Amino acid sequence: MIALPFAFSAYLIIKRESLLPMLVYGVMALVSILIYGIDKKRAVNNRWRIPEYILRILDLLGGWPGAIVAQQKLRHKNRKTQYQIVFWLIILFHIAGWTVFIWFYETRL
Repeated sequence: MIALPFAFSAYLIIKRESLLPMLVYGVMALVSILIYGIDKKRAVNNRWRIPEYILRILDLLGGWPGAIVAQQKLRHKNRKTQYQIVFWLIILFHIAGWTVFIWFYETRL
């Protein structure tokens, strides 16, 4: 699952179209891991937490591959059912968007 956005992005690089999606996913994944890590540390130390809507925005902007890694490695936000439902809807949104994009890209050629 984590590899899909990078595979689609690599497809665009191979077609010599754009490097931007690969850069966005890579940077946002790293930012997402960092922010999830900060939030986990704050949760453990009973400090002010990063609001969930910020985490969701990061996921929506392409950070969801990093969020998957952070959720598994840090065991953070992986048991909150409501959070996970929206999280996986964001991932489906990205996959559907890429699928439609690649389909239209291939049919225009």
